[in-house]
Amino acid sequence: MKRLYLVSISFQVDVTYLIPLRGTTPDGVVNELLALDPKLAAKRLKKRADYFATGMDRCLCAGLKGEILKEVPERSFDRANEISMPRGLHAWPRAVHVNGHGLASKTFEFKAASLKDALDQFDLVAPVDLEYAPWSIWGIGLDPDLSADGHPGWTPEVEESDLDDIGYALETTLR
Repeated sequence: MKRLYLVSISFQVDVTYLIPLRGTTPDGVVNELLALDPKLAAKRLKKRADYFATGMDRCLCAGLKGEILKEVPERSFDRANEISMPRGLHAWPRAVHVNGHGLASKTFEFKAASLKDALDQFDLVAPVDLEYAPWSIWGIGLDPDLSADGHPGWTPEVEESDLDDIGYALETTLR
């Protein structure tokens, strides 16, 4: 009997969020951001985001759909050169830069008789299908060392804990 299996690949990701200055000061922009509900602040940040895959976890995680995926140590993924990450920012406005890091993953579903069969099917996934699968971006930690265009030496008074709730709300899916 065939069952549904998931196979997932993961990457470390750096992210830059830009908050346009629009005639206000960097402190004003940061104070406004921190005053917002974290989910609303995250929604605002996601409008101007750029993601960079910085490292790949060569291990695959796999398992039955609906269960926690486990690392498969006997298999590795070495096709990272067949995958790119969508770039969100083409023109950078004068802005406050909020940088962070997190994880990005792509998950593939297979109908298979066993985990080995699902992993064998994954090995045969065409490059176009590797590329087409959506990215899940999650686990974002924001860096309190913000910067602002045109304001060298500006150092905001922001603690990492001030940004934690916003970071939790930054999960997204990219195509």
